[in-house]
Amino acid sequence: MRSSAGSSRTSQVACSPSTPSPTSSASTRGSASSAAGRTFSRTGSSTSRCAGRPARPAAEPFPGGAAPESRIPARTVPTTDPEESPVHIAVIGAGVLGLCTALHLAERGEDVVLLEAAHPFAGASGRSFAWINANHKEPRAYYDLNAAGIAAHHRLQERLAAHGRWFHPSGGILVDTGPDRIRTYEERSAEARAYGYPCREIDRAELEALEPAVDWPDSADGGLLFEAEGYADAAFFRDTLLSALADRGIAPRIITVESWQAAGDGLDLHLAGGEVLSVDRAVLAAGAASREIAARSGALVSVADLRERSARTHSFLGITEPVDTPPLDIELHRVIVSDRMNVRPQHDGRLLVQVPSVEHRTAEQSTAEQLAEVRAEMDAVLAEFFGDRARLESVTLSGRSLPDDELTIAGFLDEQQRVYALVTHSGMTLAPHLGEVAAAEVTGTPDPGLKLFRPGRFARRRAQADGAGDGEATAGTREEFIGRQ
Repeated sequence: MRSSAGSSRTSQVACSPSTPSPTSSASTRGSASSAAGRTFSRTGSSTSRCAGRPARPAAEPFPGGAAPESRIPARTVPTTDPEESPVHIAVIGAGVLGLCTALHLAERGEDVVLLEAAHPFAGASGRSFAWINANHKEPRAYYDLNAAGIAAHHRLQERLAAHGRWFHPSGGILVDTGPDRIRTYEERSAEARAYGYPCREIDRAELEALEPAVDWPDSADGGLLFEAEGYADAAFFRDTLLSALADRGIAPRIITVESWQAAGDGLDLHLAGGEVLSVDRAVLAAGAASREIAARSGALVSVADLRERSARTHSFLGITEPVDTPPLDIELHRVIVSDRMNVRPQHDGRLLVQVPSVEHRTAEQSTAEQLAEVRAEMDAVLAEFFGDRARLESVTLSGRSLPDDELTIAGFLDEQQRVYALVTHSGMTLAPHLGEVAAAEVTGTPDPGLKLFRPGRFARRRAQADGAGDGEATAGTREEFIGRQ
C-alpha cells in the first residue's frame, strides 16, 4: 500500500493519545491526548528545496539570571514566504528531539508528518534524569551546543508558557564527599571559568542554607553552585510539545518505519505492514533505533547497540514515593550531583535518583531479584542524605541514545540531502536548540555550529582505521566523573 505526499498530495495523520512517561505522571494540561480519535488532513507540496532564511545576528539576553557563555547565537523562527510551497517532511521518532524538530519545522510552515513506533517519549526521553546543564562538556564545541540548549529552553518555555511550565532553572549543586574533593572543585571550577559557565564555590553553611532538607554527611564540607542549570519535568515537556503540535494539526502516527529509499526527487519510507509513504525529506530522530533503521537503508548512524548492555549504554533511574507531605516534608530546590548520588525534585512530590555505585550492574541480566537488590542498594545511599524520610517506589533500567564517540550526530546522511540524522546523548538539554537548527538545515540553512557533529565522521574514521590495518574504529571509552549521565 502506498501513501504519497507532495504537490497535490494529501497525507492522513492519525492522532494518538499521549502516554504517561515511566518517570512521571502525565500532565492533564492541554495534552495532545485531547485530540485522540481525530484525523487531520494535511495537503503536501512540490519537492523544491526551500530557500535559506537568515538567522538572528546576535543572541538575546539570557532570561532568568546568569547565562552560560556560548558562541552559538540565538535564532528567530522565520516567516514562511506565502508564495513558497511547504516541503513534506517526515520526522521519525517522537522522543524529545523528534517532537522539538517537528514543532520547529511546523512553525516554519512545512508540511510535517510525525511517525513513532510505540508512543511519545517511549525511549530514553521518558526515562531521563532530565538535568538541564552544560557541565563538564568537552570539547568546547560540545559545551557551546549544550549552553545553547539551556538558552533555547528559556526561549521555548517563554514562548509556550500558556501550555504550562516544564523547565525549572533552579541551579545545580555539585558535591564531592571523597578524599580528592579539593582537587575536584579546583578542576571543575577552573573549567567552568574558562568556558564562561557560571559557577561559584560554596561552604558548608551555604550548602545547608540552600538545601536544608538534606542530611549532608560530615564529609560534605562545601561544593560548587552552577547557577545556570536546572531540570525539566519530562512528562510536562512532552505534553506541552504534543499540545503545541496539535494546535497545528499534527499528532504522532503510531507505526514503525522499517527503512527508506530514494525515489525521484524524494523518498519512499517503508512502514510496517508493507505501506510506503512518499515524502520530500526525512529527519531520523529515533534514538538508539536510528542505528538499525539506517542500516536497513544502507546508511551508517553510529549509535550504541542497546542489546550489548554496560554502564556506558545503560543506567538505573530510581523514583521515590512522594516526600513533600507531612511527616516527611522534603522540599528539594535544585539538582544535586555528587560522588554518592544524583537527586532532583519532580512536580508530583517525588524525587528522581541515580546512584553511581550500582551502575556496573546494568550489564547483568535483568530479573525481579536483581532489580530488588539494586533498589535496596540505592535505598541505602538515599538514606545517607535523607534518613528514613525517602524510599524508592520503583527502579527502571534505561538505555541511552549514545553515539559511539558520545558526541551529537546532526546532519544529512546522503549527498542529495534527503535524510537528516539527529541523535544525541543529553537530548533533554539539547533538544530545543537542536530541533531549531535541524529544522533550519533541513530547509536549506546550514549551521556552522554543527560542523564537528556531522554523521560522516564515523565513516571517515573507519576508513582511516582500515587503512592502518586496525579494523573498525572503536566506540569511545567511559570516563567516570561526578555528574556523569
